[in-house]
Amino acid sequence: MLENVPQVSILRTNVRNKDSNREGRKMLAVGNYRLVNPGRLLRVLAVLLLAMLLSLVGISGSVATGAEPQELIYVTVSQGDSLWSLADQHAVGDPRDWIAEVVQLNALESSNLIPGQQIALP
Repeated sequence: MLENVPQVSILRTNVRNKDSNREGRKMLAVGNYRLVNPGRLLRVLAVLLLAMLLSLVGISGSVATGAEPQELIYVTVSQGDSLWSLADQHAVGDPRDWIAEVVQLNALESSNLIPGQQIALP
């Protein structure tokens, strides 16, 4: 039955032998793991090291500022005092910037001051 079928040779260029894939590569066996591509491991380690260095630079850059520490004045709020009246007495420059700094410095939730409250002024 197959006697009359012509024989055709098939050229297979993409078929590899199971062991031919390992012939040209050096492998490093560590325990049950085999390191097939040491260059890939080095690239991953270099990227991780670079990421750690950049994060350290970012952290130290955000902490280290060029501003010198300023002395604070502590004031006890009297009846009728407001941030605007305190700004008239203590602010240098724009009172709005000074009031914003006082609010941030004292973590005030509103601009209302309570008599007897002690606040820090820049």
